[in-house]
Amino acid sequence: MNTELLNRINMNDVYVKKFINNATDEQMEFFDIAAKLLSNNNDMSVIFDYTDDEHLRLITNKLIEYKNSEFVQRLKNVKYIEDIKELVTIMPNDDVFDTYIMSIVKQNDEYNDLRKNNSDLSWDEIERKYPEDRSEMSEEREMLFVNDCFECFEKEGFAKKFWSPFGDDKERIGQSFKVVGRCSTKDSDLSSLPMWNIKFSDGTVIGAYPEEIIPREMKENGCPLEGIE
Repeated sequence: MNTELLNRINMNDVYVKKFINNATDEQMEFFDIAAKLLSNNNDMSVIFDYTDDEHLRLITNKLIEYKNSEFVQRLKNVKYIEDIKELVTIMPNDDVFDTYIMSIVKQNDEYNDLRKNNSDLSWDEIERKYPEDRSEMSEEREMLFVNDCFECFEKEGFAKKFWSPFGDDKERIGQSFKVVGRCSTKDSDLSSLPMWNIKFSDGTVIGAYPEEIIPREMKENGCPLEGIE
């Protein structure tokens, strides 16, 4: 089992323990996938909590049933909500998959629509809301600040090409990419955020700063590339 993934769910939960204690070896082979769908994995929000072991039982049994399908084989490697969305077209026509997989997609779409409709937040508003230096903020306040920065940057939109004023990833300059989700304190220091996980055409995923993928920030830091907007 994936130790990092297990750490993300509540192993003190009596129902998780109940499932693990009673699961077959084959069910446990698919525990990682089931837990990934149920837990907060990167930008996949919690859809169902562990109020009972039924969720794990339903998903693992269904994964066993379709274990030889392309859908389940590719599901083993998903990390981001965009990966899930890419698999919807090859998802078996099954009520269990429809309940869990489509709930993830629906909640993500609703969240994105809510963000798009949040038109009040601006950089001027952020300056008024957080007049102090970031180094003076409490951790809780800094997390709120980072979230507001995410919102404002995402309203500006992402570049069509990657560029970096830093020493790393120079070989990626000029390449197109797909934003697959926000970085969080699970994979970055709070002081480094906001950052986004981006995926290049060869499948490589890296964490990118605003200076690397937000056109205004890129230009202010000397980006000479054309056609980034």
